[in-house]
Amino acid sequence: MGLSATLLFLVQPLFAKMTLPLLGGSPSVWNTAMAFFQGVLLLGYLYAHGLQKLRGMTTQVVVHACVLAVGAFFVPLAVSDALDRPPTDAPAFWLLGLYAVSIGAPFFALSATAPLLQAWYARTRRPDAGDPYHLYAASNVGSLAALAAYPTVIEPLTRLDAQTTGWGIGFWATAAAVLACGVFVGRQGGGAALSAPAAPRSSPVSWSRRGRWMALAFVPSSLLLGVTSHLTTDVASAPFLWVVPLALFLATFVIAFARKPLISAARAGKINAFTLALAAAALALPQARWEFAAPAHLAAFFFAALACHHLLVKARPDADRLTEFYLFMSLGGVLGGVFNAFAAPVLFDSILEYPLALAAAAGLAAAADRPGRRDAWAAGGLFTLFLGLIVVQERLADPNLALGGAAVGAGIAAAVLVRGARWFYAAALFGVVAVSGAALRFDGVIAQERGFFGVLRVVEGDGRREFYHGTTLHGAQSTDPAEARTPLTYYGARTPIGEALQARQAAGARSFAVIGLGVGATACYAEADDQWTFYEIDPLVRDIAQDPDLFRFLSDCTPDAPVVVGDARLTLADAAPGAFDVILLDAFSSDAIPTHLLTREALALYVDKLSPEGVLIAHISNRVLELESVVGDLAADAGLAVRVRKSSKLRDGADVQATHAAVLARDSETLAAFAVDRGWRAPRRFGGRLWTDDYVNIPAALWRKRAAGR
Repeated sequence: MGLSATLLFLVQPLFAKMTLPLLGGSPSVWNTAMAFFQGVLLLGYLYAHGLQKLRGMTTQVVVHACVLAVGAFFVPLAVSDALDRPPTDAPAFWLLGLYAVSIGAPFFALSATAPLLQAWYARTRRPDAGDPYHLYAASNVGSLAALAAYPTVIEPLTRLDAQTTGWGIGFWATAAAVLACGVFVGRQGGGAALSAPAAPRSSPVSWSRRGRWMALAFVPSSLLLGVTSHLTTDVASAPFLWVVPLALFLATFVIAFARKPLISAARAGKINAFTLALAAAALALPQARWEFAAPAHLAAFFFAALACHHLLVKARPDADRLTEFYLFMSLGGVLGGVFNAFAAPVLFDSILEYPLALAAAAGLAAAADRPGRRDAWAAGGLFTLFLGLIVVQERLADPNLALGGAAVGAGIAAAVLVRGARWFYAAALFGVVAVSGAALRFDGVIAQERGFFGVLRVVEGDGRREFYHGTTLHGAQSTDPAEARTPLTYYGARTPIGEALQARQAAGARSFAVIGLGVGATACYAEADDQWTFYEIDPLVRDIAQDPDLFRFLSDCTPDAPVVVGDARLTLADAAPGAFDVILLDAFSSDAIPTHLLTREALALYVDKLSPEGVLIAHISNRVLELESVVGDLAADAGLAVRVRKSSKLRDGADVQATHAAVLARDSETLAAFAVDRGWRAPRRFGGRLWTDDYVNIPAALWRKRAAGR
């Protein structure tokens, strides 16, 4: 069980990383991947449940050997080339198909191991065969070991090809061990197949009890994806960050299913209420320092999930219904993943699934404290009320109505639940939803869209119109017609980006490629004979930038410039060698850096597409990652000349943002205009291992940013 769990939770960050270059490193890639893994895990549990209907152990072992053999056909792991490029309209379903044809079979074969071996263990003559649930804790220890090892040992020290080869060897070893367990159980019957479990058959399980299993699994699963999206949206889509919430999630299983839990159910419930309030405070301060916000959200997630899993263990059936229990538990987890990955982007225009899941966790805890049917209905009704208020706020853009209704709901909650021993869950339920509802609104929103790559908002006020991706400003335009063609924010004439574009135009550059469209502000640097091409992965960003009722940079300055939709690593490869005099790399998604665009292989692609005297301009502004030394090391490895400059509002004016940019060229003569007396300098060097498609060191970039004082 430990081997199987280790492989299952190694393949998740491993294969998700392998597919990042196909879809831009969006946090939604990880959410979709998690939904796939949960879905296949459900199929594996369903298969294990059905396999127990075959009463002879010999038959079970033979059938499972065939399933393992089919899975072995797909190792070592590789990204299948059976599918074309990802479509721009429904990339999530394309990604599900890619995972299915690439790793679906081996993952399915391994996913049945935990319930199957526990069911087989219950057939043995051992004294504890009647309660094999503690083995599930042991399984999750293997999962935790895998998640801890991947970012700290496996990813930094090995290449992807070595990782996939090692995973294949582990698959064969696990298959042999599982089949050996089956043979051992068969021999427990004196060489004959056991025809029935040792324990007598228990009474049937009611559908209300099954529904409780599903609900208690649904909420932690939704929380897992919600908190992961919340963190990775403002940091980076990389396995290092993905595995932290997942590791905490698994730790809650280890604790809850242990014979002697490290944190009791009562203690977890008490702490849960306070951490929920802490998360509400963090949600109310969306620009809070990452060092405060991340621990607050992770603590709230951990104790909410732990409280739910304690309740799940309390509701478990006898061992003869073990596979049924895991089946419905898995179904609840899948529904939680489906809700976040597929339903929430359709239902909500902003990221509301995370605070709603926190509120649901508080509601479940309140209902558990007062287990009567009346109290359960009251808790469910309160949650439905708050959900309705949030939807009203979303659809009518009237936060005052939602907050007023939430205040009424808080009074009802207090009246219904104050007589319970844990009345503070009512306050937590109100606080999370009401406070987050206030925090997530933006004043002056005139347009808002949500797609696979995140939430996009257009906000008007103070004489200009601003474009936000998540919580990060990605461009602005003056509402004064006389100033409408003046680039603002990171692209003003005195910023490093504006200065670099003008310097290259003065040197004769005429062909420009921009990776990352934003609102198209750089288009207004175009001159009469210039040729500009924009590359943008998100079709919603393209639609906003091309809508003259929202932004007019493209329509006024480069109305005929093509906007190529798709990941730049794929679409830029179609351009002819030497096609561009300037490439501007500005592909950010709310500070979630698509790391595959800052690797040795990516830089080689950019250089190939530059003319002999071409220049790459890299926008490396970031709130939490230090990217200057990453670019400096890559440039040195490629033998390129490089200069960097970091501007500030104080120097460049109130209408621009502090901007950090680097320019790279084949020789130093090309960069003669980027002189020291103008603020340009050689970049800092880290000197460590280069970022490549096989290796990205996010922890080091985080640490360097902290050491540099942000």
